[in-house]
Amino acid sequence: MNWKTWWPVVAGGICLIGASGLVYLTQPTRNAQRMNDREVATKASDIPKEAKRESVPSDWVNVGGVKRPPSDVRVSQEPESGNRPKGIDRPVPVKREGVAPMIAADTNPQTKLVSQALKDGKNPERYSSFIVPKSFDKEAFDKDPEGYSKKYAEDIEPGRVYATAQPGQGVKPIRSEGSRFHRVKQGETVRLIVEAAPFAPVSFTSRALGNFSNSLSSITVVAGSDGKATAEFTASRGTKDKVDILAASPV
Repeated sequence: MNWKTWWPVVAGGICLIGASGLVYLTQPTRNAQRMNDREVATKASDIPKEAKRESVPSDWVNVGGVKRPPSDVRVSQEPESGNRPKGIDRPVPVKREGVAPMIAADTNPQTKLVSQALKDGKNPERYSSFIVPKSFDKEAFDKDPEGYSKKYAEDIEPGRVYATAQPGQGVKPIRSEGSRFHRVKQGETVRLIVEAAPFAPVSFTSRALGNFSNSLSSITVVAGSDGKATAEFTASRGTKDKVDILAASPV
């Protein structure tokens, strides 16, 4: 299960993630923690003010007392209100991530398969990576690698990235080609390339939105005679922060 590769893709936008939990401390532990907090605060008070100031680029703008890069704000025209004369520009935060786009059911054969599975509930493996995909026929692949892989790639099953060959003698580890980290803006497309076995099916699945050439967040492609398999990933509207993409092959 460990012969796979992944890419973190960073898309333009702002993502705030919070986590909460309950921690129970005994009274001695609380007292020790308070003493430690006082010690840290005392040490912080000894730091010169000049050292506390964070160095920020000169072109950053002030938004509500917080310095922000120009790319995070836009200039808006506000009507006359209070002491602000009409037409005075004020920078305000921009929500750039947007909402994930709707995909028509008849966009392509694979979106039709997903739409039908959502309606009748008979093939949940087509829209959920938590469902075990259908079995890969290794014997059929060995008899006709390219033909079988092309037929295999016609279906859509996000969970294929977790169904890999058991590592061992004769099992080729999948490898990424080029950089495994890409920084893109929304609307931009990045090409992901891996090296697998010749004519092997390779599945790519994004775990945080975005879409491949089939308009979905998962796709299976067929490697060439050199074993190279390519998928184009687009940071569509709604895609933001770090996006993990897994790529794997059943052989």
